[in-house]
Amino acid sequence: MRTGSEIRFWRKVTLCAHVRARIGEHYLACEACCWLWQGGTDAGGYGRSRYVLREREEYYVHRVAWGFAHQGMNPPEDREVAHTCDNPPCCNPSHFWLATHQQNIQDMMDKGRGNRGHRIAKKLGWEKAARIRELEQARLTQREIAAVMGCSQVMVCHVLKGRAWPDKIPSPLP
Repeated sequence: MRTGSEIRFWRKVTLCAHVRARIGEHYLACEACCWLWQGGTDAGGYGRSRYVLREREEYYVHRVAWGFAHQGMNPPEDREVAHTCDNPPCCNPSHFWLATHQQNIQDMMDKGRGNRGHRIAKKLGWEKAARIRELEQARLTQREIAAVMGCSQVMVCHVLKGRAWPDKIPSPLP
């Protein structure tokens, strides 16, 4: 029997058509499709809402969906509800697995999703990184440099601090 909060929750999730018609019977049966949260999200794209699991506070919606799929049980405090689909707004309980924080981070790294800033920075190239440093020497702010270079202020900061691009071009290996 679904509670009022569970019904309201699932109304904010876009389900695939064959599940939408029969969600009360088999919402765990569709393993292929991501069910996307249509409510508020955080900066990383993960759904956030105030559906009550323990107390009146904001929760990640994939944790709430996991709880609804497991007869209202709360995910263990020492476990994260990780996505197999790597799609942050996904609420499909068949796409979840319980992981420690270390396992979740390792999964992210194994799939090449770690160090986003460095991956994005590689698109700049050595020439643009050098130009960013030149613009800093000309006393432009990081925001002004970002506007000139067509990148984010955070990327400019990474370049200037040497996190994204070191100061010198590496020498080729012999």
